[in-house]
Amino acid sequence: MTKPTRTPFSSLNELSGVDNSRDILAHLDHDFAIAYKAKTTQIIGQWIKINEPISVDNFRFMLILKGNAHVSADLIDYTIGPNTIGFMATGGIVQFHELSPNLEIVAMVLRDDLFRLLLGDNTPNAFNGTRHSFYINATQQEIDSLCAMFETLLRLINTPCSERTEINRMIGAILYFINSIYKRVNNSETQKLSHKRNMFNNFIALVNKHAAQQHKIDFYANKLCVSQKHLSSIISEVSGYGAKEWIDRAIISSAKIMLRHSNLQASEIANQLNFPNASFFSKFFHRLTGYTPIQYRNSHS
Repeated sequence: MTKPTRTPFSSLNELSGVDNSRDILAHLDHDFAIAYKAKTTQIIGQWIKINEPISVDNFRFMLILKGNAHVSADLIDYTIGPNTIGFMATGGIVQFHELSPNLEIVAMVLRDDLFRLLLGDNTPNAFNGTRHSFYINATQQEIDSLCAMFETLLRLINTPCSERTEINRMIGAILYFINSIYKRVNNSETQKLSHKRNMFNNFIALVNKHAAQQHKIDFYANKLCVSQKHLSSIISEVSGYGAKEWIDRAIISSAKIMLRHSNLQASEIANQLNFPNASFFSKFFHRLTGYTPIQYRNSHS
């Protein structure tokens, strides 16, 4: 079985293999990378391909300073603009649909073991695994403070006498400050969320975690301690889509990634996604996309 290939956005390993990464990145080593005020023209094509689902490795953070973007992260669509902070954890699926020409970002990618070393056993709420990804609106003062922290970090990196311990502490300070912003925003939003919206959020989190193996609504209803009928009603009311549509959307995203970024046969993908056989998987894929798996792979190769 061939190991899936990935795009440069996926992980540090791929970033280091891109010809002009050193021109775009303010820093790149085997533990972390930083892009400071990178622009749309630098990252599209080299790091990101529009409308291509990506399964990401490593932890990544993004501050949008200028411009706008339309992105899907773990099934949910976001339209994000200036002063947005984004986070994506290992194992998440992200798809960029549109980036405005004037987009300007600060971004950081951290290897998993460094991320866990910096946070220790008491992982802050923002990064404790409850959510694979989030996009939150920060104040201008918060964004300015984060930019100043990144500038200090880069100066530390480029100072010959700086030790790695000092650099790690600065990265840790950035993570904890992002967590503080997350808590402020989340506490405000939680007060406004209805019981139905909370159930929808919990359902989506379960779908992102289990959809590859669990295709039926009753599994999620049991997890949420409600009847299948009640869950279906709430999901449709909150989102405008049925619960099964969300499950199918997650399965299709995973299938597309495997078809585009691996040499796995349809029968192997069917097995990984818990379909009884390749024929059943092929009919499912064709019904939702209009392509057979082979047609999709050939048209997107």
